[in-house]
This record gives sequence, structure tokens and C-alpha cells, in this order.
Amino acid sequence: MTCNKSFGGCGNEFCWICMSEWKKHGDSYYKCNFYDEKSSNKENEIVKNIKTELQKYSFYFDRFINHKKTRDFLTKMAPSIKASQEKLINEHNANFIDTQFLWEGYNTIHRGLRVLMNTYVFGYYLKDDCALKKLFEYNQYLLERSVDFIVEKLEDNKQLGEIFKIEEFDEFNAELSSYRDVIKNKAVLTNNYIDNIIKDIEEKMIDELKNLKHLD
Repeated sequence: MTCNKSFGGCGNEFCWICMSEWKKHGDSYYKCNFYDEKSSNKENEIVKNIKTELQKYSFYFDRFINHKKTRDFLTKMAPSIKASQEKLINEHNANFIDTQFLWEGYNTIHRGLRVLMNTYVFGYYLKDDCALKKLFEYNQYLLERSVDFIVEKLEDNKQLGEIFKIEEFDEFNAELSSYRDVIKNKAVLTNNYIDNIIKDIEEKMIDELKNLKHLD
């Protein structure tokens, strides 16, 4: 078999049966039909290591892509945020400043997802025995949970839509105020998580990654 260069491959030739380099077969091209226990154990260990590394890469890559897709999807949320803001101002006499909490939440999600995407790049290169890894993963968890909370609150403005249905003036204002406070407070908390994880990366993790040979 050949890793075809015309499709972006490296041109390497290998045996499709034993997966070793074709040139290593020597004069007897079909010697891989003979079982060699020592060679087999060595090759199995190599395959195992490759499989483990591939699974690790897939784990971090999938999460990077998922956060990127979510961030890309959020652009579709902007029109509904704007529509809700205009409805609050035009139909419910809300002050423009008092409606800015919608964009605070929206912008915090964007920032949070951008940072989360790239934390998985750092996470991939951190060694399992790295003292910083547990704390780093916990900070990732806190940030993801906080971002997801705001996404759920703002997504399609479902909760705000229910508030718009309230006809009684005082009840409407009370529910809107509560909704606004939840988003504003969570946005502040989320931005703190973002700042903390960026600080850890800049002040602690960069030096850790520089020590890895494959990043020299």
C-alpha cells in the first residue's frame, strides 16, 4: 500500500497485512506471514501507543471543534437579541442602558467559548503527571458550566419570551429585573473564570509547555 502524495499523503509504502514499512520486508516480501513473537509483541505495543495517542487527540480535538461550532452558531442568536432589546425599549418603555445586559451575556459567551476552544489545545500537550493539570481541568469545568448557563438563558430568548407575556406591570418589571440580574451576575462570574484561566496559562502553563521536547 502507498500513502498517495496526490491526496496529501507522505508517499510511504507499507504492507497492508503487518502495517510495517515495505522496504523492511527485504527479499522475502511475504515474511510477515510467519509469526514472530518478539516482533509481534513490539509491534503490538507500537500500535497500542498509537491508538492511545489517537484517542487522546480525538478527545481534545472534538471538544475544540464543539466549542467552535457553538461559537459560530451564536451569530444566529444576535438578531433575536436585538429584536428583544428593541421590544423592551419600544413596547415596554425600557431604558436603553437597562437592556444592555442582553449583549453583556452574549459577548461573554463569545469570549468564554473562544478561550475554551484554545484551552483544549493546551490541555492536549499537558502531561498527565503535570501538577497543574488537575487545577486546569477544574477551571475548564467551571468555565464551561458558567458559559452553558448563559447560553441556556439567552438561547432563542425563551425565558424572556415568557416574561413578555406577563401583562401586569409590577410583575413584569419584577421578573425582568430578576432575569437581568441573573445574566449580569453570571456574566461577571464567567469573565472572572476567563481571566483566571488566562492568567494561569500565561503565568504557569507556558513554562510547563516549553519543557516538552516536542514543542521545542
